[in-house]
Amino acid sequence: MVFTTSCEDVAINALKQFEWNLEVACDNYFANPDAFAVKTKAAAGKKASGPVDPAKIDSLFETYRDPDSDVIGSDGGMERFFADLGVDPEELVTLIIAWQFKASVLNEFTRDEWKEGLTYWKCDDIPKLKEKVPAFKALLQEPHNFKEFYNFVFNYGKDTRSKGLDLNMAIELWKLILKDKFHFLDMWIEFLQKNRKHSISKDEWALLLDFANMIDKDMSNYNAEEAWPVLIDEFVEYGRAQLGDK
Repeated sequence: MVFTTSCEDVAINALKQFEWNLEVACDNYFANPDAFAVKTKAAAGKKASGPVDPAKIDSLFETYRDPDSDVIGSDGGMERFFADLGVDPEELVTLIIAWQFKASVLNEFTRDEWKEGLTYWKCDDIPKLKEKVPAFKALLQEPHNFKEFYNFVFNYGKDTRSKGLDLNMAIELWKLILKDKFHFLDMWIEFLQKNRKHSISKDEWALLLDFANMIDKDMSNYNAEEAWPVLIDEFVEYGRAQLGDK
């Protein structure tokens, strides 16, 4: 959609015809765009949303761009962007937007990330993007999407020079992401604050979600013989002692 500026239905139609081979589909689309036309809502008498205006997307980027670099970042641009969007910077949706923009650095959007994210969501102004916020949140209702988002956040939240995610950053992110999804979240954070000093590895981050999805409220179904990280083994030992005391 970004490369051809076609709508979603046309893009899917072209990809299906060429077994989802992106390069071949694009080549054939440019050779004969009309061959991939599909029946749209407009054909049924409904108004269809038109293509986005790349110039407006670029102009919007300039509105928030940092003065001394070609990114929207920590010099106030990101803060102004979320304020105009009506979103609290501490809300989960800010991470969801970063995920949809495929952002690579925490609290920063490059020009390409901005352009591709807004083009995909067919938004070239703030009011249009604001209307999409409920759709962003709804994406996480699908377990596959939630897992993809969860794993994205690890790379997004960590320092690009480090393999692991800073412990305090991991805790703050878990508070946002796993709220109401992990029965033992408060206990997990308490355990980490007492027993962990260094960063969280990618394996520990990823497998905690699997653990959160499978563990019973009494932890009786945990099997230490399975391939869990040592950190989770230790947490279960800690948790069972806590539950036993209660």
